[in-house]
Amino acid sequence: MAQARGLVNRVVPADQLDAEVDRLASSILAKPRVALAMGKELFYRQIETGIEAAYQLAARRWRAT
Repeated sequence: MAQARGLVNRVVPADQLDAEVDRLASSILAKPRVALAMGKELFYRQIETGIEAAYQLAARRWRAT
């Protein structure tokens, strides 16, 4: 139900949860720290805006890099 409503990207059985968390964490940690910092900053800046303003903010941010 959560996936159908767009609250989660994927659902795994309980016995596979730890492995999936490890896989996801490894994927995130493999990214450049500067990219993660930029993404996190952008997320927190856009969270208070509407969807259109968030897209515009993201577009301006990525064009500036």
